[in-house]
Amino acid sequence: MTAVKRNWPKRIFCALAFSFLAFLVALAAFYIWLRASAADAAHLPPLQNGDLVFNTSPAQQSLAIMLASQSSLTHMGIVRLDENGQPFVLEASATVRETPLQAWIDTGVAGRLHVMRLKEKPDAKSLQKAFDWIEKQKGKPYDIFFMDEDDRFYCSELVYDALVAGGGTVIGTPQKIADLKLDSAPVRKLVAERWQKHPLCREGKAADVDACFDILKQQNLITPASMAADDKLTVVYSNY
Repeated sequence: MTAVKRNWPKRIFCALAFSFLAFLVALAAFYIWLRASAADAAHLPPLQNGDLVFNTSPAQQSLAIMLASQSSLTHMGIVRLDENGQPFVLEASATVRETPLQAWIDTGVAGRLHVMRLKEKPDAKSLQKAFDWIEKQKGKPYDIFFMDEDDRFYCSELVYDALVAGGGTVIGTPQKIADLKLDSAPVRKLVAERWQKHPLCREGKAADVDACFDILKQQNLITPASMAADDKLTVVYSNY
């Protein structure tokens, strides 16, 4: 009995060591899979002007957006092909700007990419009007407050407004912030960090973060998840 008891610490150590080794092997395999399955702009199905691209942003606010919208798609843009057929993404990130598709993919998490296309393709004139509208917005800053404004934009707002300006195409459904899932700690933390500077709450419009939160719940916004869920779109490519 004494010898058996003395073997228990060794057995426990071996079991823990084996479990840790198995975890490392699984982690390495997952990392290899992520690298191997990362999107490569040169090997995608042929893209078209007006395709919508989605990914998961590594930005600090991304987790809050993911939990609030119940989707891993937290950033998006619209594809424009240049005169050589090379794809660029028109997006609202730090500013409204144009980014080569591969560079845009590389800024997302783990090379994930979700590409969608309108089932009824807009005519070239409408798309050009949408692109021209975005061209006029270039350089404007990102809207961290997700408001419907003309002097700054967040990602899905830019694409939504551009398609409407181009030919009246409406993708996604605007919703009130109150309709999102708001009970997670990251969402609450994001509001707590920003509420005192929020245009709807600053300068005494809200006494504290809870009062500001009540105001913000009535604010309208359009999310990447809502746009991706629109049945007027079809999936062209996804490695999610």
